[in-house]
Amino acid sequence: MIFKCYMPIKRIILFLSITALFMGCKSEDYYSYIYRRSFAMNYYETEGIQLATYPQDDKRSIYFNVNAGSRVAEYKDTGEKKEIYDALCEKYGDMTYNREGRVAPEGVPSFQAYSFVSIEIVSNSDFDEKHPASSSLSDLVFFDSCSSKPYVDNGYVEYDWGDDQTFFYTTGDSMRPYYPINKKVSDLTPTDMKLLYGGSGSHYLGEGVPYGGSCPAYGWFHFESLPTLSKEHLITVTFTDERGETFSDSIEMTFE
Repeated sequence: MIFKCYMPIKRIILFLSITALFMGCKSEDYYSYIYRRSFAMNYYETEGIQLATYPQDDKRSIYFNVNAGSRVAEYKDTGEKKEIYDALCEKYGDMTYNREGRVAPEGVPSFQAYSFVSIEIVSNSDFDEKHPASSSLSDLVFFDSCSSKPYVDNGYVEYDWGDDQTFFYTTGDSMRPYYPINKKVSDLTPTDMKLLYGGSGSHYLGEGVPYGGSCPAYGWFHFESLPTLSKEHLITVTFTDERGETFSDSIEMTFE
């Protein structure tokens, strides 16, 4: 059974994002169409991750945001940078898009040049009898995001999200170029984390976290069950990429 979690704040974030994007301009003026060989337009090197919770949300949920570092390559590069872009597109099998694609001014779709291969979640407190402090909680937590890798692998066939407004790339069309990922963290594979959804404007994580610009990946973690021991936890999430680089952040959670 596929786990899905829906939270009111998602709707709020998306509404504010779309409002901001289109305020003062018509939607047809906001987007442009560019003919290109590959779907991906930009590749970024991850700078870090940030975690956040919202008071009005389910107390079991954590938002994550992958922060873009330097841009490694983009579709309009030339010379050596063009070679890097081509190599990354070939690496992800993204070589036969060959069509016009809708493009926002921020240059999305943007993706990570170096994909994550694993995620680890731990707490500084005892969660339950089977999960003492510092042990993995990956079998208790679901990962909720989406990826364009199946879109690319399936010959650029879009996924029908119906009326599920969880993620936006366009103005809300039901057919979209990314597929949902809803798995326990312990069940994730490296393939699941390739070409994770990257957006712009829809990844605000609260005070002190940049709003707008390109974001190579974001999504949610959701605890399947409540702790039976300590109710207060410092949760640490660590992403590891294919180079062995790690990116961590911690957040305090009180389970009620």
